[in-house]
Amino acid sequence: MISHGESSNISNNDFHTNHPQGTFDLMFALSGGVKLENCRTEKFQMKQIFVMAKQEEYFNLKFDNNAHILGVVFYAESFSKLFNLPLSELSNSGRQLTDDLSSEYQDFYDRLHHYKNDQERIFALNQFIEKQLAQVDYSFDKMDLLIRSIRTGKASERIEDLARASNLSERTL
Repeated sequence: MISHGESSNISNNDFHTNHPQGTFDLMFALSGGVKLENCRTEKFQMKQIFVMAKQEEYFNLKFDNNAHILGVVFYAESFSKLFNLPLSELSNSGRQLTDDLSSEYQDFYDRLHHYKNDQERIFALNQFIEKQLAQVDYSFDKMDLLIRSIRTGKASERIEDLARASNLSERTL
């Protein structure tokens, strides 16, 4: 479900061009923030708790001076399961998540500042994410409902529409 975790202290605030990525990065900016410019030159400013979503083409990142960011890299479907956010709306963007998540995330973000070093923060982040994953419903109810809707003719048969309605990626379908 999780690709990997990382921590970075950045002192250079130039734009960095990045290759397309298929992961969703949950980020905790302990200081500073990030500007993301996607392939359509749309700009997203993100601080505190945010997601850098799947990017289908090259994109640019610009970190604030002395940004300190702790993050977890998720595969798309695990991100969707954990956060129940629409993947299709997030793709090729970044999004501030402070208002979209439970207060547990804000409390955890506040606690991150009290750890002595990144090793302690990463250990705490692993424990926190494991706790969140333990609460995820891994049943196939959503898929069963989607299949039933298709069979009864109540749902569109277009993959794009099904993905949007089920909050799953087109690839998963």
